[in-house]
Parts: sequence; C-alpha cells; structure tokens
Amino acid sequence: MKVNGNPDWTETQAGQQLQERLTSEKTLKALDHLLQRIDTLEKGVERLNTLLEQGPGLVSMAVDTVDDTYRQAAQQGVDINERLANALHMAEKLTSPEMVERLDGLLKFADQAPGIASMMMDMADDGFRQAAAHGIDIEQRLGAALQLAEQLTAPEMIEQLSSLLKLAKQAPGIMAMAVDVMDEGYRSVSGNGLDLAALSQKGITVAKRTADLVDSEEFDALLHSDLFNPKTLDVLSVVSGALTQCRMDPPKRAGVFKLLGAMRDPEIQKSLGFLLSFGRNFGRLCNEVIERELQNNKKQ
Repeated sequence: MKVNGNPDWTETQAGQQLQERLTSEKTLKALDHLLQRIDTLEKGVERLNTLLEQGPGLVSMAVDTVDDTYRQAAQQGVDINERLANALHMAEKLTSPEMVERLDGLLKFADQAPGIASMMMDMADDGFRQAAAHGIDIEQRLGAALQLAEQLTAPEMIEQLSSLLKLAKQAPGIMAMAVDVMDEGYRSVSGNGLDLAALSQKGITVAKRTADLVDSEEFDALLHSDLFNPKTLDVLSVVSGALTQCRMDPPKRAGVFKLLGAMRDPEIQKSLGFLLSFGRNFGRLCNEVIERELQNNKKQ
C-alpha cells in the first residue's frame, strides 16, 4: 500500500525491524519498567509538592520547638549560645593538625591494645606462677589489701587519720616544746647536784647486765623451774603472810612443855606436817640434782 505515492513504512525493511524490536519481550519489559519509574517519579513529585506546601508550617513548628528549648535551658541556667561556642571551640581543637596526629596515635595504640593486653595477661600469669612457687598466695594478699583499704577508707578511720595529720603538722612545735622542757629539767637536776650523764651511763650498764642475765642459761632454767608455778606462788604468799603476822605480833618465848601442849593444836599439826613433807621432798630433789651433776661430770 502506498501513501501519496510512497510505500507504507511498515512495508519497508526499517519499519519491519522497528516493529520487531517494539514487539520483542525485552523491549516490552523495558517499557514497563520505564512506566513504573515514571509512576514513582510522579508520586515523588506529588509528595514534594505536598511538603513544599507544608514547609512554612513545619519551619514555624521547628522554630517554636527551638525557642521552647532555649527558654527551658535558660530557666535551668544553661546558656545554649555559650554551649555552642564551646562546642565549636572544642571542634576546632579536635580538628587541629597536632590533635589529629595525637588521635591518630591513640587509634594506632587502640589497634595494638589487644596484643598489649594479651602480653600483660601473660606477664600477670607468669607472676602468679612464680609467686605460687615461692609459697605466696596472691589472691590472699589482694584480699588483705582490699580489706585494709576498706578499713582505711571507713569514715571513723578517715577522721582519725585527719587528726593524725593535724597532729603531724603540730609535731615540730610539740618537739620544740618537749626539748625546751627537757633542757629546763636537765638544768634543774644539774642544779641539785645530780649528774645525768653518769646516771645514764649507769643505766646503760644495768640494762646491759640485765640483758646478759636474761640471755643466760641460768635465767632460762629459772623460767622453766617450778618457782613461777601458781601453787608455788600460793605457798610463798602464805609464807609471806605468816611472816608479816609474826612481825606485827612478835611471838613469846616457849619452853618444852608449851611445845608439847601446842602439839594438840590442829594448826600446829598442819605446820609440822608441812615441814616434814618439805624436808622429804627437799632431800629427794637434792639427791636428783647431785646425781644429774655426777652424770654431767662423767660425760665431760
């Protein structure tokens, strides 16, 4: 078919190729996808138009919200402008070249932190093992340290430590006053004819001899003897009391007949029984001491 003396475009080779491309499945899918995009674009334009229409109201609401926030902050004593200025100043410092370099170093250190922490844990484990090998219980020591820290940080302990610190501040004055008192005492004693240097020397001599005595075998034997036995001390107390009574009430002279008459007195009988028992035990212990000395001489 010809139009105006020209053949129909659908009968031409180019027209047929165009019809084939338009009717191909790929072209139809592309056209459908394009139409969907156009619909989405239309919806976006409609939403944008709606937002533009509501824009002044939204801006006004946002401004009201900001104003209300400013008022609330001002009522609480917070200066927003000052805070923003400080924030900008801080941002300026944080973005300075030297600060960026430091932060970069910190980031590198943070990257190495796991390895460093692992190395520290290995060192701590090795320290625990070495302490355990030497019989040291680290957990017990830490527990004791925590308990001590808890006691030191208690309110009453802090009050006592505060008093000690105050006393420490006054210590120089107290020491000076004590030295003055000692000097005054020394001058007063010297004025009475006492030689404190000689007395001090004698005191040192007495202390040295006392130390030698305490360190001797005789003193050790005395400590392990029955002299400090509670029963022995009771007997000595009784003897001391009896001597005191005799001193306060001096005894009168007594003859044989009075002695025979006193034998019927229960107290006299107990005293004689005590003397007999004492003599028996004293003789036995003397024999033991003599035999022990003989055996020591034979060993030597």
